[in-house]
Amino acid sequence: MLKKVGYKTKILLYFIIIVLTIVISLSGINYLNSRKLMTDSARQQAADTLAQLKNTNDLLLENMEQSLKAFTSYSDLEFFGIRYDTIRDYRVKKAVFDRISDVLNMNTFFTSCYVYYPEQKTVIDVNVYTPNYKSIYENSNQKLIDAAYAAHLAGGGEQSPLYSIVKTGGETEWVMCVPVQCSSQIVKPPLLIVTVDSSYFFQNLKNISLLADSQVYISNKHSNWIGSDSPPKEVVERFLKSAQTSLKGNFIQTMNHTKYMTTYEVSQVSGWNYLYIVPLDTIYYKINFLLVTALFAALLCGIVGFAIARILAGKIYTPIEALSGELSVVKDAMPPQGDAFNNLRTGVTALISQNKLMQQKLTESELIVKNAFLRQLLENQVELYESLYESFESYNILFTDKMRYMVATLAVEQSVTSMPTYANRKETLMLLIQIEQFLQNQTQMKNDIFFESVNMDTNEVTIIFAMNNPSISEQQVSSLLSLVRQDVENSHHHAVTVGYSHISQDVAQIPYLYQQTQAALEYQFVLGTSRIISFGDLPENVAKNYRYPWNIEKIILSNLKQGLYHDVCTEIDHFAHYALLNIQDTEKIRLSFIHLYTDIMQTAEETSPDNLNNIVTDTVYQGILQSNCWADVVKLLKEYCCQLCEKINQKRNDHTNDIALSAIEFINDSFISPDLDLEVLSQKLNFSVSYISKMFKLSTGVSVKEYITQKRIALACELLTNTNKKVWEISKQVGYVQQRSFIEIFKKYKGMTPSEFRNK
Repeated sequence: MLKKVGYKTKILLYFIIIVLTIVISLSGINYLNSRKLMTDSARQQAADTLAQLKNTNDLLLENMEQSLKAFTSYSDLEFFGIRYDTIRDYRVKKAVFDRISDVLNMNTFFTSCYVYYPEQKTVIDVNVYTPNYKSIYENSNQKLIDAAYAAHLAGGGEQSPLYSIVKTGGETEWVMCVPVQCSSQIVKPPLLIVTVDSSYFFQNLKNISLLADSQVYISNKHSNWIGSDSPPKEVVERFLKSAQTSLKGNFIQTMNHTKYMTTYEVSQVSGWNYLYIVPLDTIYYKINFLLVTALFAALLCGIVGFAIARILAGKIYTPIEALSGELSVVKDAMPPQGDAFNNLRTGVTALISQNKLMQQKLTESELIVKNAFLRQLLENQVELYESLYESFESYNILFTDKMRYMVATLAVEQSVTSMPTYANRKETLMLLIQIEQFLQNQTQMKNDIFFESVNMDTNEVTIIFAMNNPSISEQQVSSLLSLVRQDVENSHHHAVTVGYSHISQDVAQIPYLYQQTQAALEYQFVLGTSRIISFGDLPENVAKNYRYPWNIEKIILSNLKQGLYHDVCTEIDHFAHYALLNIQDTEKIRLSFIHLYTDIMQTAEETSPDNLNNIVTDTVYQGILQSNCWADVVKLLKEYCCQLCEKINQKRNDHTNDIALSAIEFINDSFISPDLDLEVLSQKLNFSVSYISKMFKLSTGVSVKEYITQKRIALACELLTNTNKKVWEISKQVGYVQQRSFIEIFKKYKGMTPSEFRNK
């Protein structure tokens, strides 16, 4: 009996040891693999986050530079910068100032703007109405302007760089500087200085789930860190050393007895640096829980094994080899570790691929930048040198030096409608998509002709043709354009006039080919609309001597839409002076006035169709046809525009208040949402971003962004005073995803941090 009991005990102990050894070994292997797996997953997630942030910010920086270049070439800005102090009429000066301010507000990433004259030491603050130039020493931001000018000189005057300025108190402000484009050679052009909202560089993080306790840092190529925080000194030193050999990577470093994993990436485009720092304890938190679970499972297996061993030892006396065989069967039935690794990797990849919204935004940004580049090329604002083909390749444009080029411009006459401008732009975009699809479907020329379409205006689309086959003639392209025109007119009932250029083998001739299309379109009011006009078909005297003053007409129509009667009258005088000076044929002068009157009437009907019933139009038309005195014609046009401006201003005053009240009501209900911005408000109220921005500021005196920020800061002050919530909790509650951005904006408005405000 004793021997039997001893044998049972021996088998029992052997079995328990074997079971515990196997369970502990498997648990240890699983723990180590899980640590490696979670580390690789966190490293991959950090790398993907930095890649998305880098790509978005590269596009954002390029968009900022393109917007600033476009802003400096704005005709009103030159007038504003050079002749602003000579304007005596308050209303004219205020209208010019408001137009500059509205253009600035359309670029939401620019927070403030100054026009600085270094030689005179004078400045115009575009943020607050300023009637005259003021000395820089009277401006509250004198040190910021001086520092920005010094940084601009130190940078060699390169186009649109982004500088970091350290203000008194250690706060960093980001500015961009560029000279105003000036046609005058006498006056030295002033410097345009704009401050940039640095929170836009972290905007992409709203759509990305970050690891707990992780931090993302961004700096420019001079290692000036964006935001109020900067990475630890040890991390920066290790990063700078690693970046010398590789533009992206990661390393693990111990600081204050805690291990941190740092992932970094350096942009090849902008030179900016991106760091993602996360404590390893955060990554291993779930692994530690799995370790405790595994130990508990080992204990449970030991107890079960003890019970099984007693049964086997007491009844069957199974040898140790048989028990080992059973354990091998159990081990083989367990899922392989490699499958678990692959499943987890597949899951992480699926989560990353689900971020369709960010991919869509990146695609839209790429299209905007591509369209801006081609538009600058057509308008002769891009330097034409050999590396232009490299620019084509970077924008995914399939143009080569062996192709021949031709340009065509389609002028779409929109039907008279009461739709808002946003709806008209949307309809024009649909036409642009239709034209592209139609051209792509022309399979017979698919490999011979490549094209790029450019949205030049709400009513104008330009197509650049690149012909790979030398046998293709102008007549073949003209036939293709005829099919396009017929397709648009049949499906949308819009009159389409096409002007096209000669064919050239030099890519540098593209701007001049575009000018030929404009000259052809200028002649449409003589030949009539809804036709195809070749530059080669123009009479020689017309092509050389006559140019319809489109620029003056655009200014007249723009002022008319705003109800600025005095500005309209001034530009009508300019129009008449130009026509009488440049056109010798009396009938062509009359046709020019008829064309201007027709466009004024169409613009008025689009702007305010319900308020024109009492305005007589036949008298004006008959007066232009019958009068032999051009001064009488100008007087008729001015009187007609006076009535239009009164009607437009009356409608705007009623309409502005309704839009502003609707916007305020929506903002008051939704300002705590992190996604609330002008785009969301535009979609809610069904108006364009620029229109809502202008109407809101006209009614309230502040911009939409400023109003949202004021509401958020007011709520934050109330929560800081009446609750014990942490700063990061209040930051999220009032609509800021990043605590860093909340602290910077709060300090800008209150002059102190949230913690200082709570403790005062």
